[in-house]
Amino acid sequence: KTIFLTEVQPLLDSVLQGFNATVFAYGQSGSGKTYTMTGVLNKEELKGMMPQAVSFLFEEIKRLTTNTHQFKVKVSYVELYNGKSRDLLATKQVNLEIRENMAKNFYVKGAETPEIDTYEKC
Repeated sequence: KTIFLTEVQPLLDSVLQGFNATVFAYGQSGSGKTYTMTGVLNKEELKGMMPQAVSFLFEEIKRLTTNTHQFKVKVSYVELYNGKSRDLLATKQVNLEIRENMAKNFYVKGAETPEIDTYEKC
């Protein structure tokens, strides 16, 4: 919970102001990256960074949405491993390229980015 509050939540506050953000886990195999990011989904106190982030975002969106202020949420879930990237939301796995656009933002070309409107759709 401490890591979420000190490291991730400030990024989400920026996202709610219109900026993009990435939460990135890095480390050797077996160091707990997947557990840190996902945790145990059916136990509130053991949820990882991603479910906590999505839950926080939709709670805030619900609170901040008005007739003149609305939000659109798109997500991607990409794994970078051994120099290869793969889309964990895609049914067919292919190696994807990491690119940089004209605005100097990085993205994974071909990664699925579905629009979601509730926590349950994640």
